[in-house]
Amino acid sequence: MDRDSEVGVYTTVPGEDGQNIRIGTLWFHHRRQASASFAYSEEWFQHPYSYELEPALPLGSGKFHTVPGQAL
Repeated sequence: MDRDSEVGVYTTVPGEDGQNIRIGTLWFHHRRQASASFAYSEEWFQHPYSYELEPALPLGSGKFHTVPGQAL
């Protein structure tokens, strides 16, 4: 059975009075082999404290994808 799960990714940064800022969205794809996709939110691009979550996910538009079957 093919199905996807969507998760909002949030963080708290200085100067936001404890408010969560949406960094982006992570999708888990459950098919014959598991894979995942991630996209940063526009809100995160505009934030003065924005940073890349890790080197494989540089700040930029568009989705990042794992290779099906790759360890997540």
